[in-house]
Amino acid sequence: MACILIPLIARMNDTLNNYFIELGIPTVVFLDIPLSRFTFENALLAKPILASANISHAILFSSEFHMQRAHYIFNHVLPTLNLTLVSTKAPLPGIKLSQLYGH
Repeated sequence: MACILIPLIARMNDTLNNYFIELGIPTVVFLDIPLSRFTFENALLAKPILASANISHAILFSSEFHMQRAHYIFNHVLPTLNLTLVSTKAPLPGIKLSQLYGH
């Protein structure tokens, strides 16, 4: 199983990888997905990497307000990929979260 990481900020890949390593998840299950500028580009860049690694199941990580969009995009770009969704709480005030959900 591989982890697809959607970096909202450049350091997110390292932060998540360190967290998973601390949980005892071996680094061999991580794939290096290139950093992208937006979610659609992330899915496009991930597609050939996942195909070459023969990955059929992945864990998609994103923030709570971004997960619905990320799931939609990854399902359309990689329709045969079986995804497990894991969203994280965003440490933002309620009003800011409402704005982001509306985006």
